[in-house]
Amino acid sequence: AAPPPINPIEKRLNRKIARGLTGFDARIDLHGMTQAQAHNALLAFLRSSQARGCRVALVITGKGRADDTVQGHATHSGSGVLRRSIGGWLEQPEFRVLAAAYAPAHRRHGGDGAFYIQIRRNRARPD
Repeated sequence: AAPPPINPIEKRLNRKIARGLTGFDARIDLHGMTQAQAHNALLAFLRSSQARGCRVALVITGKGRADDTVQGHATHSGSGVLRRSIGGWLEQPEFRVLAAAYAPAHRRHGGDGAFYIQIRRNRARPD
């Protein structure tokens, strides 16, 4: 059977997370990793989070390198390799059995440089 599809996080859950009404069960920071390192680290992180029964995780990728400065502030034009890679990784079969949904994080949780991931329940584990 094909792995279940990855979806956007439900609006209601996304709003609760952004407002701080629902916390994260797990968190990983992928800053400074190569794509291969980050891919492997995220896969291992999601597997262990699912095994522990976690429901929502915060994944920090960073925004990428600052391309320019405008009025003294660094601007990011989407150059973050890890940030761009997350969606593709989550579409892969090995990730789709772990992640149910994902969405960009609210500004207070990292904004463009972070994602919320809703972790699938482990069907092999008795509840």
